[in-house]
Order: sequence, then C-alpha cells, then structure tokens
Amino acid sequence: MSDANIPYSDEHLGNPHLRKLGWIGLAMILVYGIFIVFYGDDPQHQSRIAREIFIWPAITTLLLLYWLGYRQLRQVTSPPVRLIIIFGGFIGLVALLVTPFHSTDLFGYINRGWQQLAYGLNPYVHVVKSIPHWKQDPMITDHWVGNPSPYGFLFVLIAKALCFPAAGNFTVTVFVFKLFNLLVHLGLGGLIYYGGRKLSLPRPDLGLYLYLWNPLILLHHLSNGHNDIMMGFFIVLSAILIISRSEFTRLWAIPALMAGTLIKYAAVILLPLALIHVLRQDGWKNGLIGSLLGLGLLVLFSLPFATELAQVPLDKITSNATITHSSLHSALYSLYKEVTNLLPVLHDSRPLIRAILKYTLWAAFGAFYIFQLRLAWREPVSRESFITRALLIMFAAICVASPKFYPWYAGMFFPLALLLPTGSGLREFMVIFTGFQLYAFTLLGQAHILNWTLLTGLPLLGALWIHDRPHTRSFLFSHLTRPSRGPKPETQSG
Repeated sequence: MSDANIPYSDEHLGNPHLRKLGWIGLAMILVYGIFIVFYGDDPQHQSRIAREIFIWPAITTLLLLYWLGYRQLRQVTSPPVRLIIIFGGFIGLVALLVTPFHSTDLFGYINRGWQQLAYGLNPYVHVVKSIPHWKQDPMITDHWVGNPSPYGFLFVLIAKALCFPAAGNFTVTVFVFKLFNLLVHLGLGGLIYYGGRKLSLPRPDLGLYLYLWNPLILLHHLSNGHNDIMMGFFIVLSAILIISRSEFTRLWAIPALMAGTLIKYAAVILLPLALIHVLRQDGWKNGLIGSLLGLGLLVLFSLPFATELAQVPLDKITSNATITHSSLHSALYSLYKEVTNLLPVLHDSRPLIRAILKYTLWAAFGAFYIFQLRLAWREPVSRESFITRALLIMFAAICVASPKFYPWYAGMFFPLALLLPTGSGLREFMVIFTGFQLYAFTLLGQAHILNWTLLTGLPLLGALWIHDRPHTRSFLFSHLTRPSRGPKPETQSG
C-alpha cells in the first residue's frame, strides 16, 4: 500500500488500542521517574548489590512496555503520529532528568567545552589537567583529564557553545547538554518519519515509535547524555538526501556525512559509499562538487584550531580508539588469557595473540568493506541499497571489527535501520539488538567474555540462523511483532 493511501490524522482516543498505548506511555514515564528517585543526585550512593537488584527488573519492564506498545500500535489503522510524538517528548524529558548513572562521558564533554570557553585552550593540544588548579574549578571533573579530545571539530565547538548559557553553573550545564540531546533526539525522530514517507513505507509511524520510545536510546543518550545520536542524526540525514529524487538535494549527502564525521570519526567510512551513489546517479561533476563541499565543511570547522594542528598528539588520539573493551576482540582475547592461566607456558604469547586477533578482525572487515563498495559500484542503484549497505558497514565496523565497543554506540547506526521496510530482517534484528544491549547495564556489561557473546554475538548468530531458515524466521518474527487478537487492520504490513 502506498503512503498516500494512509490517513495521517490521529484516531480518536476512544480506540482501545490507542488507550492502551497511552497507558503504556504513562507507565514508561513512571518507570523513568523511578530511575530519577533511585539514583538521585549521586548514583553511587546505592550499593553495588542494590543497583544490580534494581536494574534487572527496571530495564526488563521498559523492554516489555516497549514491545507491548509496538503491538498496540500495529493494531491501529490510522497512524497516531501526534500521540507518538507527544508521549515521546514527555518520556524523553523525564529520561533526561535521570542523573548519569552508567557513564561519566557527559562530564568529559563539559570539560572539553569549558577549557575552550573559560581558558581559551585547544582541547586537541592541551589536556585538562594542564590547567593550573583545575581541581578547584567546579566545572571540571576528573574525567579523561590527561587525554586530548577524541571527538571531531564540530562536536568540540558544540560543547563550547553549550557551556556558555549556564555561566559556570555545573548542574545547569549538564541540563543544557541533555536538553540539546533531547532536541537532536526529537529531530532524528522527525527525520525517520519523514524518510519513511519519502520511501513510501506503509507505516512510517512504526519507525517513529521504535526510535522515540526506545529504552536503549533514552537511557544512554538522554539519561547518560552520550553524543552518538548527533552522529546518527547526520547519517540519517545523509541517507534521506541520497534517496531524494532531486539531483541538487543529493549533492548535500556528502557534506552531511562530513558533519557526522566531525562529531565522531567513525562516520568517515561511509563517505566513499555516499560518493559512489552520487557519482552513479548524478555523474562526476556532482560527485566532485559534493566532495568539495564536504572538504569545505572540514576546513571551516577546523579553523578555530588551525594554528596548533601541528602540535596535536595523534598517537594519543588513535590509541584511545584502539583500546580493547567489550568487543569481539576483547571476548576472544579474554578467553585466550583464561587458557594461558591453565597453560603458563603460553603466557608470553599474549601480546602476539592480542595483535593477531586485532589485525585479523580488521583485515576481515577491510575485505567486507571493499566487497560492499564493489557491489555499490556494480549493482543497480536503488533507494534502499545505500541504507542497507551503510547499516551493514557500520554494524560490522563498530560491533564486530572494532576492539572497543560500548552499547551507546548503537545510537550511531540504529536510527538508520528504521528507514528500512517494516518486514526487513535487518531492521527487525537491529530493534532486537537494542533490546539485548539494554542488559549491558547489568553485571553482564562487565563480564569480559559474556558481554559481547551474549549481548551481541547471540542475537547476531540467531539472526543469521533464522535468515537461513525462512519458515523459522516467519514463525519467530510473526510472534515478536504480530498484534494482539482482533480483526486484522487493513494497513498492517508484514
């Protein structure tokens, strides 16, 4: 069914499924409110055991509500866009008020912004602890104080701007950073809905719901304030520009991806893919113009730091990107260390095996990446092909090949999946993947072998196994996404 055939006005709240969806939204708000009360101003005031006892039922409840809300939404024949956005905004606002309880990266962002604003220091050259009496400054916390900034020029400038309104009040600054993330979050939801309509998806409101109400996104990017959704915003924007039927609009896909790269560098791997799509659709002239616009954006945002660029310690920045943590590499290397504990004769081989594992994974990704670029160059261009390949490349790079992985990295690529059709196995896998990653808030997140194996490897192997068995796939996903009993709505898609 085409997008034009769906009435986009909201149904009256007398619809029982909309009433249930509303109650589910209120229940989600209540759960995030309980997070606020439990963690208070200091998440460490609770014992480790108390935090563990709290987090398991809390995230399981959020995941269950998220799934139940999706089931109710699929029963509705007239997409309740306004209801999804209003509740999504309120849920996001309450989630924003939860104190950072899992990561202190947000405080590191403030450090980077404040050292520019208050001290006029280049965060790529001058580390925070080089500031005299930095411990006496209430705006500076002990987070990554000995390392140069690992983020792109655009984000560092955003951090500086966000430090300005509060005039040195740390609590207000934290709120400003989170409020900015909420605006990006709502904007990204709008892009997903708009992109779904441009792609003529039968139910673009489903993608809007799956993003705005997603517990992993809310807890990591609003409660804990991670900046990955800013990069995700520009990746989705670039995809929407690529799928545009306007040659002029497609021209801006490369600059959009460059902006994402200037938030966090991982987006750089999508630039060749975007260039291929522009070249194949619009020719070398537009490819060159788009590339020059992207380079212009790079130059523009690098200008405030240009005088000291030669002094940037690139080795320290790259070493941060290759730390081993919660990844496939970490799981394999931790397993090998356990073997060497049983066989001490192998102990001295640890550094060699660690390097071999790292370069093997990188080489495998390199081969996969080149293969995807070759396909993009040779196969017929479709509006969905860029989205699918970009998603596969990002997932392979971040969740499989990278030696470092954190669950909030999903904010970089998960939103892109919601531009795929509702019945897409890749889209469904990404939604399920975010559900598994919620449990990284528990002790599983610190289990060196189990974390990647259970939270990434298990859903990935399950998806591959289901993909090879169509009957099993049909059975499983129909039970994961089918609506509750009742008449089948006319607009329901597979």
